[in-house]
Amino acid sequence: MGRLLVTGANGFLGSALAAELESADRWSIERHTRDLFDLTDRAAVARALLQQPPEVIVHAAGRTSGAPEALIRDNLLATTLLIEAMSEAAPRAHLILLGSAAEYGPPIGPEPVTEAQPCRPETIYGMAKRATTELALKLARERNLRVLVLRLFNVVGMRMPDSQVLGSFLAKAIASRRLPESARVVKMGPLDAARDFITTRDLAQFVLAAVVREAHGCVLHACSGKGIAVGELVEQLRRAFDPSIRVQTENPAIPRGFSRFVGSTVEAERRLGVTATDDLSSVLRKAAERAKLETAG
Repeated sequence: MGRLLVTGANGFLGSALAAELESADRWSIERHTRDLFDLTDRAAVARALLQQPPEVIVHAAGRTSGAPEALIRDNLLATTLLIEAMSEAAPRAHLILLGSAAEYGPPIGPEPVTEAQPCRPETIYGMAKRATTELALKLARERNLRVLVLRLFNVVGMRMPDSQVLGSFLAKAIASRRLPESARVVKMGPLDAARDFITTRDLAQFVLAAVVREAHGCVLHACSGKGIAVGELVEQLRRAFDPSIRVQTENPAIPRGFSRFVGSTVEAERRLGVTATDDLSSVLRKAAERAKLETAG
């Protein structure tokens, strides 16, 4: 049984992917956390890879918010050093790098975004991820490494971080449970935009297909190709978590160009033969129920 290394395994995506890929029973899963080695320490990464060379590396570590230097360090720098260490210590490994739709910036129209669309990120996070993608693929070409970027849209699962809109709602809903029922109000930003959502289980299927088909040297979307109003999903969470909670939207106007943002599935279907099929509503109910149980505990 080969070895698969998941970086960022104590985070939302990393922990979920490690669990899902372990259930596939194809690899021995190695879970990376900062306690094992620091991804910004090239020598430490190389030593770890030399000790137990992985067949596959799923790079789920990173940062979505924070100061610019932290976003650059934990995305661009960490990925660059990981690839350099991989080139030295595990050149035959297959690296699956998790990118972000934030790399595109505002959509230019309602049609699904393709991988060929130029990237014009407007956030520091989007800029850091875009630079990470470009440098990772350039290094892969120069050093003959197998690197694939799976560009994620919006991923739903257990224990979503509060940096995401659905995770933010749950965090605020949990806090509101300390208040009298009549005072349980959760304030949110605009919720009528349509976004593209997949579950962590779907994401694991994209990763699995990428490894099986040995896809590399390009960017492929991990998305559903369907636009769902964010408010619809917040409402599902509200009903499942605590129907007494009222949602109050602030600054309801959506920024220009952001009313609908979905990805094209065509290229991923062609290259990987996989589509998003998991039941989003079921996952949201389970996430709300887990949050409810943890609150009660």
